[in-house]
Amino acid sequence: MGFYFAEVRKLRRELQAAYGAGEYKKALILGKNILQKYMENDDANTMEYASDMHNLGVIFDTMGMYAKAVEYYKKAAILKRDCSGESLSYADTVNNLAIAYNNMGEGEKARRFHGEVLKIREAKLGKDHPDTIYSLFHLGNTEEDLQHYDKAVEYHQQALERARRSADFSKEDMADIFASLGAAYDGGGNYRRSISSYEKALDFMEKAGVEESFCYMIWTLSLAEVCEKAGWNELAVEYCEKAVQMRRKMMQDSHLDYINSLNSLGILCCKAGMFAKSLQCHEEVLRLVQKVLGSDHLFYADTLNNMSADYSGMNEMEKALEANAEALRRKEAALGPSHPQVAVCYMSRGRLYEKMGRDTDALAAYEKALLIRRDTVGRMDPLYADTLEQIAGLFTAKGAYEAAAEYLQEALYIRREAETGTDRDLVGGLQLLADVKQKAGEGQAAAALCREAIELLEKHFSKNHPEYAIGLAKLGEILAREKQYDEAIQILTESAAIQKEMLDEDNPRYLKTLEYLAEVCVRKGDYAVAVQHYLALNDANYEETAEDKQRAAETLLAIAVCYLAMGNEKKAEAYRKEAVEKLSRAGGGLTEKFAKRHQQYDLLANKGKLPYAGAERQAKMEERRRLQKAKDLFTEMLAQRGEQAQSLDKEAVRNAISLGDLQMRTGNREQAFFWYQAAEQAAEGMEYAQACRRLGEWYLTAGEYLKGLQKLTNAKNYIEEYDSVKTKDYCELLAEIGDCYFAMGEKEKAVGMYLPYIRLFRELQLPRGKQYQRRLERTGRLLADSGRHKDAAECFSELALATRMMEGETENFARLLLKTAASHIAQGNQKEANTLLDRALLLGTAKGRETEAYGKLCDRIGRMYAANGSLERAEDCLSIAYEMTRNGKKCLTRDGLAALLSVLRKLGQEERYFAVKQGKKLE
Repeated sequence: MGFYFAEVRKLRRELQAAYGAGEYKKALILGKNILQKYMENDDANTMEYASDMHNLGVIFDTMGMYAKAVEYYKKAAILKRDCSGESLSYADTVNNLAIAYNNMGEGEKARRFHGEVLKIREAKLGKDHPDTIYSLFHLGNTEEDLQHYDKAVEYHQQALERARRSADFSKEDMADIFASLGAAYDGGGNYRRSISSYEKALDFMEKAGVEESFCYMIWTLSLAEVCEKAGWNELAVEYCEKAVQMRRKMMQDSHLDYINSLNSLGILCCKAGMFAKSLQCHEEVLRLVQKVLGSDHLFYADTLNNMSADYSGMNEMEKALEANAEALRRKEAALGPSHPQVAVCYMSRGRLYEKMGRDTDALAAYEKALLIRRDTVGRMDPLYADTLEQIAGLFTAKGAYEAAAEYLQEALYIRREAETGTDRDLVGGLQLLADVKQKAGEGQAAAALCREAIELLEKHFSKNHPEYAIGLAKLGEILAREKQYDEAIQILTESAAIQKEMLDEDNPRYLKTLEYLAEVCVRKGDYAVAVQHYLALNDANYEETAEDKQRAAETLLAIAVCYLAMGNEKKAEAYRKEAVEKLSRAGGGLTEKFAKRHQQYDLLANKGKLPYAGAERQAKMEERRRLQKAKDLFTEMLAQRGEQAQSLDKEAVRNAISLGDLQMRTGNREQAFFWYQAAEQAAEGMEYAQACRRLGEWYLTAGEYLKGLQKLTNAKNYIEEYDSVKTKDYCELLAEIGDCYFAMGEKEKAVGMYLPYIRLFRELQLPRGKQYQRRLERTGRLLADSGRHKDAAECFSELALATRMMEGETENFARLLLKTAASHIAQGNQKEANTLLDRALLLGTAKGRETEAYGKLCDRIGRMYAANGSLERAEDCLSIAYEMTRNGKKCLTRDGLAALLSVLRKLGQEERYFAVKQGKKLE
């Protein structure tokens, strides 16, 4: 070895020099030469060989050739273990191997090797040695890569605890652990602790005197991103601006990284409502882009488009339109008129027109973007869905809910089927459709969509993530609008608790949910609970600005209203006075919310009741105004396109259907028919099926059942041939055709439509609204009339369960139990029938056993017991009805009397039989 080792040492020095100079290829050649020397001297089984093998792995690692690095680290580790066991040198190589697996995205392998290194270092170095702490740190990062955020936090916290005890752990390394802890908390949705951890990381870097470093800047940007996620937009701007200033010190302003950072700051400022600042950023970006890339570059046009949004935020709409028009002109010149980037400008233009109230111009811009995206990225691309949702938003704002729902359902279908896009996009689509369904009066469907969104959020995040909490809040809002206050309060309370923990008690999103929860408690009449929520809201307001003081005044006045509703006039007046004084000190005059709440206070003081009925009337009036605006919008749009009923083009058909829907909602049936018929004559594809269905529904409500049947059948046949039959629309078509047959008296044909409708309804798991329940009960009756009692029992049983879930154990629930029991009696299922009859009888006692209603129920159930062969039960019930009738209450029917006499005779109760015959009291 002595003869060649001097040469090995010389090659090592050359390798180190090459590696230090960044000449990695040269270093690789030298490293391989070293290994070759060992091989030539038959000395490739030593620790020295293993160390040089390790060094070659480091070079591959540095070059990003992780697979090759893994190959050499593995060989080095095996040899080291063979030579010296699980030594610290062996642990160092395995540590590098684990990190290489991290870089390759193979977290499971990395975790296994990091765990092995941790055990060795704890045993040989102790738990508080820096190298041991680094192993915990690496394990935490690995768990974060695997999205095991709780486990990542656990490892990082252990690392921090040990680092605090270690005298050899530097401030920079402490900062590193805090930054990784911040990332782990961020991944798990605990933004409150993530922000705190990143701030501590920056603090340690400042104490170490390295606040001008690249790491400090990156962590500052990460902190800005977490603040944005948590809804702290102004704080996000503050940190982002700090990071941009640091980047400017590190590089020339002509560097693209700096320009991109400045552009991102501008976009963030715009999102935070700081429009003057965002415009300032984008103007500087425009100057730099022109200097570095030229004014013909797409970045220049994109910046102009961003500036149009800034001007819009400042309500300088003409400047906004000018900037957008220039961006559009440049993109069309560079890319042609039919490029996806051109569509982005049309989308921006539509939003500008929409804000200006130029709805037809906005719609035209959106449709232009829609056509471009259809012809470039295709109908199944998320960008196409984005455009549909934007158009739907315009329709929703105008009250055209049917039209909005059509667009949103198409967008939702795209999002479900698209290979690109995210669960968040799908959640957003579900929630948009839920809003529209609720406004259209389909509260159950809206709630079902929100629940589907929550399931996706739970799958994508977890049950303690802020995004999940926001999904809960959306469902709570829908339920509250439907006056399902108990469930809404329960869900909103859960949402608020998650947000308080994960966002912080003064976070704007949490406070918004808390305030809405208090308002729902007020609507329900839980004023004491509402006061507690309002007090918590007030405690979280530190009144640092005039706006904060105004919000505090509004909250105090809300508390005053609650106390007044509870009859505590003294406390109410004290809070009211404090609210008025605080608003006066805040300056800025009367806010809209304060004025509204003071009006509530005054009305409550005069009438003793909160004026929600008046608010509902006002909402209905506003809804009528929206409907009229929506009709005007579609009428004007069709007129601008020069469309007549006889010559609708393909793009106008959908708008004609929407106009027909609006005419129907406002009672203009003839105008609705006019546009539906025009759409049918011009439509192709699924629009034809939609127009046929609308006409069929029109005829059905007009009592022209045969014509309605023809149109609905046309729509059904088209869908069966060209589209999917596993859809809500097809399901509803089956039901409507069944309605036609039922109205025409063709009951067997009606059942032939209702049964597949019910099966598909269950398969699709659609929300069981009142219309479905009515059809289900009708189907049960038709089946029972035709002797199909088993199927009838299934219908009535499902209906009873649904009624119990929605209403509780009401009289309606008891009525359905009796219908189900009757079907079981007809089948000879004595046990099942008796169980249902017993339950219905027990429910009947809720209003008292002495009431006439209970007596009548005993008559009915007694007759059913008799028909079921349960003679003793029948006697008991019918006897109660008989005695109540003797005492002046009309409970026992003629059929009931006949049944009682028959039962007594069969039971051999002669005395009681003759007593009943003679109208005497039963003993």
